Amino acid sequence: MREGIAPDILIDQAFDVPKTEAGKPWRWNASNEMVRVYRAVCQLLRPKIIIETGVANGASTLALLDWLSQQNEGHLYSIDLPPLGTKNLSYIGSVVPDRLKSRWTLIIGPESKELPKLLKKLGRVDLFIHDADHSYYAQRKGYRLALSYLAKGGVLISDDVNNSAFEEVAQEYDLKPFFLARRGDRGVYGLMRNRTV
Repeated sequence: MREGIAPDILIDQAFDVPKTEAGKPWRWNASNEMVRVYRAVCQLLRPKIIIETGVANGASTLALLDWLSQQNEGHLYSIDLPPLGTKNLSYIGSVVPDRLKSRWTLIIGPESKELPKLLKKLGRVDLFIHDADHSYYAQRKGYRLALSYLAKGGVLISDDVNNSAFEEVAQEYDLKPFFLARRGDRGVYGLMRNRTV
């Protein structure tokens, strides 16, 4: 990230995540504050290749695609595996308008199977966002895999850093983890930046 720029200046206060027709947030969607953090990181990092795991209705997907559209470059790859028993998959990314889908590839399947194939195909990722399986083992595996392909200076962000996996992997890769507490609950977001050299 560029030196001397305060991230709070770059947080897009105008972007709000979509709500249901009843005016309530969609279940499993990213919060306004997290989406604003994503967009601030994008503004600083200028990523060309973004991967997110976990889509749900697509609030964070929409925010990232909107940012990529404004830049007129880059691509978002999303991996999602809906909850067991879910038969109707049409809700996945349902808030993403057609006009933004040209910069988006949606992959339906388990992160453990799809992420290795995608990273191998792409060769690198500039921004990796983990918001899928929040278990210790799934997070640890996803972080390690993403970091092995993370571009120099690239950023890894994770929602629900409620176990030690994030900190352990940061230490393993000799990176400094940053934590942000969510307002209104005990959830924590984690960010780490890959070395630039």
